[in-house]
Formats: sequence, structure tokens, C-alpha cells
Amino acid sequence: MKSNKSHTWYMLGTALLLIGGAFILTALSQPELYVEEKELPVSSAYSISVKENESAPEDDNVPAPAVTPEYPLNINTATLEELMTIEGIGEKKASAIIEYRNYLGGYTSVEQLMEIEGFGEETYKSIAGYLTV
Repeated sequence: MKSNKSHTWYMLGTALLLIGGAFILTALSQPELYVEEKELPVSSAYSISVKENESAPEDDNVPAPAVTPEYPLNINTATLEELMTIEGIGEKKASAIIEYRNYLGGYTSVEQLMEIEGFGEETYKSIAGYLTV
């Protein structure tokens, strides 16, 4: 017959294993956010570079963009170009913000940006002051 001490360790191990399994099942059952990547039309007068945070090439024949938004920007109405004026938001993140807005039917809080894949807490903290709903 096992001693009380070894029986206690056995029961504790079994309980931890069951709790760990429950956490794993919970994590796997959470829905993943899928943001389909697609090209959005750009209405500005110059071509936006594909690489994030890379500016368009300098060209004297291309007029400067006419986007000079007032902050904070409403993320439910902001355009791609307006979102890209915020440091830390390139074309890819601005597109993701707009696509997720369309998916949700509109944001109810700025914190919902952290639900978008690629938006961590640090990114959120650096841009949250420029945005509102």
C-alpha cells in the first residue's frame, strides 16, 4: 500500500495534468483572427511603397500627399492615407485596421486594435493617443 505522502504527490500531479490539459483545450478552442491580405486601391497622388515604413521615392513631378489629418483620428472613418500618417502604421497595418473595421462593422473601442494579428501591446501603446472611436 502506498504511503499518504506518495499518494498526495500522485493526486497533485494528476490534478496539475488535468488543469494543464484544460488550459490547452481552452487555448486551442479560441477563434483565430484571419485577416485576408488583399490590395486596396490607393487614392493618393503618389504610389505607396509595398514595404512598411518605407517612404515613396522622391520625385519632383509627383505632388505631395494632401493628407493632413487632425488628431485623434476616428478609426471608424479614417482613410488608409490618414492612418498611415501615424508613426508606426504603414500600409500593411493601415489596411489591416480598415479590413478589421469592415469585418466588425465598426470599432467600439480603440483597444480592439490589439485583436488584429501583428498589433501587440507596444504598438498599441505607441499609436493609441492618435486614435479614437
